[in-house]
Amino acid sequence: MSKIWPLFLSISLFAMEPLFTTINHPIRLAFYNLYPHNTKIEHKFLLTWSEANDYENEDIYLLDYELASLSFGLQIPLSQEESLRCIVPIHYVYGGFLDGALDWFHDATGLLNGTIHNVYGDNEVHYQINNILSIHKPYTILGNIEIEYKKRLNFKPFGARSAVAFGIKIPASPKDRGFSSAKMDYSIIGIVEKNNFLANLSVTKLGTIHLGNFAVSNKLLYSLYFGYQHHKWLFEYRFVSSAFKSKYSTIDSASNVINIAYDINKHLKAFITENLSPFYGSADFTIGLSYSY
Repeated sequence: MSKIWPLFLSISLFAMEPLFTTINHPIRLAFYNLYPHNTKIEHKFLLTWSEANDYENEDIYLLDYELASLSFGLQIPLSQEESLRCIVPIHYVYGGFLDGALDWFHDATGLLNGTIHNVYGDNEVHYQINNILSIHKPYTILGNIEIEYKKRLNFKPFGARSAVAFGIKIPASPKDRGFSSAKMDYSIIGIVEKNNFLANLSVTKLGTIHLGNFAVSNKLLYSLYFGYQHHKWLFEYRFVSSAFKSKYSTIDSASNVINIAYDINKHLKAFITENLSPFYGSADFTIGLSYSY
């Protein structure tokens, strides 16, 4: 035992710390979400505040709101090689404060190609999905709870450290508020880490749901994460496959986002998130603070 602990501590020392955040969009938050893992086995408290601004005026839905989220996480070691993590998010849907700044940015850069952003006014709530859901005032909801078991492996591809995690989503969020499938989801996550590089690949079994008569959930959801730490800067890329089968490409779409984070100190990171093409299933822009201890 005395020989194991120094090795355990030396391995833990070099584990990269990913952002404790996910893609904050209702299509993603309704299902199991990948909050990335490293290979570290330790007791850790995690807390993230994020502010996601979204405007999508499409044929089948209108999303115009800001989403403030608090995500709480607690990881508890079960042994030197195993841990258990619980994630509990709380969401507040409201008009927010980022519309003006984003409109100025879009005008200055010409990214909207002359089209109008926020047709219905700045800092308002418009959440409509065909004739299924229509909400026009602020509200607070509990998000879905995730419980994950992680085990570090002896497998060391190209000298990297590895682990595997198994997760379950408990549908604690009410379905009629737009952020839950009301079904349990199950996920397996592969984790590979070497020096300041980290990768996660997850495959999730989704509970079947329908959005009216125009979309049905896929059986499997795939999510990919890459992270790279350079001094105080963290760069992350995330991909999530389509959650639905539909004739509408806006719903039947994968999501791509990048995160850029800066270490304020050893416990606190500030970050921004920008969505990439095809721009669906992810917020326009997100800012946040992530704390770990």
